[in-house]
Amino acid sequence: MESNETTNYKNPDSRESGICCPSCQHTDVYRLGDGRYKCKQCKKKFSANRTRSRIPLDTLNALAKHFWNMDTAEKCASSLAINRKTAQSYYDRLRNHLAQENMRELLSLSGHEKNRPGLNDDRKLPVFWSLLQHNKIYIVFPETLSFSREKNDLPDVQGISEIYTNSPSARKNNTLDKFYRRTLWARKETDEKTLQQFWRQAKINLAKYRGGCKNNFPLFIVEMAFRFNYQEDEGAIHLLQKKIRESTPETYTEKIGR
Repeated sequence: MESNETTNYKNPDSRESGICCPSCQHTDVYRLGDGRYKCKQCKKKFSANRTRSRIPLDTLNALAKHFWNMDTAEKCASSLAINRKTAQSYYDRLRNHLAQENMRELLSLSGHEKNRPGLNDDRKLPVFWSLLQHNKIYIVFPETLSFSREKNDLPDVQGISEIYTNSPSARKNNTLDKFYRRTLWARKETDEKTLQQFWRQAKINLAKYRGGCKNNFPLFIVEMAFRFNYQEDEGAIHLLQKKIRESTPETYTEKIGR
């Protein structure tokens, strides 16, 4: 029991002074009894007055490349001569940024669920839905967004796949080999093939993490969508480098004359 925690969820000082979680960058934090803060988003504790290391811009850019190459945080840290926890922290930030971008793209879909329940099957437990829209995959989770899955309600969507399980324990523990896919509908055969390819590729890539994605499965599956959408496009690395710089503008330094 954490008796030293003060449940001051609306602490104005945390927002006005610019305090944010060093792991996920959320500002929704509250002060603990020992003077530290706790993030309501990722539940991590941190000190607001700790000294941040200043990381060279070249290192941040290289870190984004390691992330895109699916190198482990350990390998990234060893290659760049930084702490493993630092590398993991930046990996977490990138995944959170991708999740935020995914949600922003999907906000226009909400609003029909109460009146139009859509294609439900009580025997199946949905884990997430993958939407193909403008030739890109987006991820929707049952607990974060309500929307109609009817074709006529989604004129810009090319198709929807549902990843589901029949096992409550598999749903709770994110047991990948007990997740199954079905297409709810697709406008074209090519759209159906794209939805199939995404899940096939996602499973292959998730297996490379050796179970490390289970605790934060939603972030990892959104990452898989980002990877699928960009494939071999080098623009993905530039986008990740931009995101990692934007997430920590006060923590890096540029080398003069380069």
